[in-house]
Amino acid sequence: LGEHLEALRQTLIRVLIVIGAGSVICFLGYRQLVDLLTYPFQMLPNAQPLVLLGPADGFSIALRLSFWCSLTVTSPVWLYLIFRFLQPALMAHERHTLMLFSIVSAVFMALGILFAYYVTIPI
Repeated sequence: LGEHLEALRQTLIRVLIVIGAGSVICFLGYRQLVDLLTYPFQMLPNAQPLVLLGPADGFSIALRLSFWCSLTVTSPVWLYLIFRFLQPALMAHERHTLMLFSIVSAVFMALGILFAYYVTIPI
């Protein structure tokens, strides 16, 4: 039990490091992320600039956007780390099913993001 908990702790620490590093990288490119996400709104005929309602809104939005972008972009890495931790406890057919589910989920996630960006936001 002790070895298993130690492996779980190491896996969780690695996942947090990956997400944290991704957040820092996304924070450094925050301006480009905002431009990418607001581009469809800027093309509207009566385009208005974004409004910040509080003194800390700009910074909190930057942190939240960086975190969610990092969580999305680094998901293959941290999902692999979690899968690697779970793999010894799974039978062969369970591993196959989980791998197939992961691939299909990633494809649908990408399609959902593209649909939202190119169809829903412009409408």
